[in-house]
Amino acid sequence: MAVPYLESTQAIEGVWSELAYTRARAKHDPNARDLLPPIEALIERAKQLRTEQLGAWEGEIDAQAGVDAVNDALDATTVDFGRALDNEIRDRKHPTYKRYFPIPPSDVVALGLESELERVRSWPEYLATEESATLKAFADRFREHIAAGDAAVEARRMAAASRANHRAAAIQRFFDDVNAARQSLHALLTQRAVERRLGRRWADRFFRHRSAAHRQPSLPGDDGSE
Repeated sequence: MAVPYLESTQAIEGVWSELAYTRARAKHDPNARDLLPPIEALIERAKQLRTEQLGAWEGEIDAQAGVDAVNDALDATTVDFGRALDNEIRDRKHPTYKRYFPIPPSDVVALGLESELERVRSWPEYLATEESATLKAFADRFREHIAAGDAAVEARRMAAASRANHRAAAIQRFFDDVNAARQSLHALLTQRAVERRLGRRWADRFFRHRSAAHRQPSLPGDDGSE
């Protein structure tokens, strides 16, 4: 039997499960116990990588929450500004109103943060030239939102890049090492089977069959819920 190749697209838990099975199977066979160290080292790497992966995901979640918080604050100020503009001008067809809201305020706040930032980016400059003190006061508020929004969007970009780099580098390298180690172990077991007359299929016993290896494992205590 050829040792099933473990695809890097599968979850780390799946690889951990395969390695854990091989280790457990070898522990129960005195002819294979001494070959365990490389597999045990990979099991520890799987655990560490899983922790790192969760950290990368957590960073991305935190960054998205930051984007959402800034977006909510910008939306609130945009709604306030729309009301102030209505009170000052009382004509939504007026050029001044159209300068800020060529589309309704409700459509502006419905935009995602990056799109909304581009929509309001020029507003502080325009507001600084308004005669109304009420409207001028919004200039600084929008400047703060724009600065915070740019920082939040950049933090999200960096978090996404960190997560992607972790998968492309550390996780891909781990899968390569796991597949190489499994092939090497199978070769050693096959050689030992010949030397000790353990049977032609003895080496295959330490690896799950292909159908099991390609099935998502049920972790101990897993009831199937997220």
